Amino acid sequence: MSKKENAVVIEPTPEQVASWIIFTLRDVIANSAVRHKIITTQLGRMDGVSFGKDFNTPEEWATYEADLTKLLSRSDIILFTSSNFPDAKTAETHFQTFLVNPSKKTLLMIDPARKPSGASGIYSAAAAEKRIQPFFEAQGYTVNWILTDNTCQSSKFDVFCQTWSLYLLIEAFKNTLSNTPVPKLPIPRNQVSRYTLILEFFKQCVAIPEVCDAFKREWAAFTAAPDKAIYDGLTTAAQKKARKAAYAAIDPCVFLLAMTPDLMNP
Repeated sequence: MSKKENAVVIEPTPEQVASWIIFTLRDVIANSAVRHKIITTQLGRMDGVSFGKDFNTPEEWATYEADLTKLLSRSDIILFTSSNFPDAKTAETHFQTFLVNPSKKTLLMIDPARKPSGASGIYSAAAAEKRIQPFFEAQGYTVNWILTDNTCQSSKFDVFCQTWSLYLLIEAFKNTLSNTPVPKLPIPRNQVSRYTLILEFFKQCVAIPEVCDAFKREWAAFTAAPDKAIYDGLTTAAQKKARKAAYAAIDPCVFLLAMTPDLMNP
């Protein structure tokens, strides 16, 4: 390698690494098995609580009415997730979460972009509004939104719906068991404070060994065939190979656990 090439910065900056770390972790937290592990770890014993099928892919959505019908005869509280079903009007893959109580015939819905007033936010909650809610209302269920005192996702730069929807589901369930439940779940008003909150939740998730293992597998897959954007500013094959190796050498769990909120800007 020439002296000129030696002068090129190969090591990615903490900001660059953080961006790809969070990008990868979002995909990990979107996985149903990972979400279930996080919930059971956060909530501990879950007597009388179980998981329903999640609806995130065209294949899962294809049988959603039959799958939801199966929930109606169950006696436990059922938690599940959906993201917007794919069509021309709802290309945004926005995650929403749900708590079903068949014995009381109630459905509680969570949309992390929803405003404190209950109005729609910057992302469409099409899965809940167009499919899940109509199904349960047709069965005589009472349907309500779980609201927050400040909107989680009020900026288009906040793309953490997978994580916010999971965090709110856990907090909503805790709230239902509380001796002093609050009418709206508390969320910081300030964006930096919200990022601090979601980063802390990320760290709680990654501290779970099974989640860390899934994160490492996802990171290994990413660094084996990374986005071309990681090579920004590099020109030679040798430089790109070295940059790729630098990313591959990072332990994503260790990096995430040491992250500070200033690195959270997506």
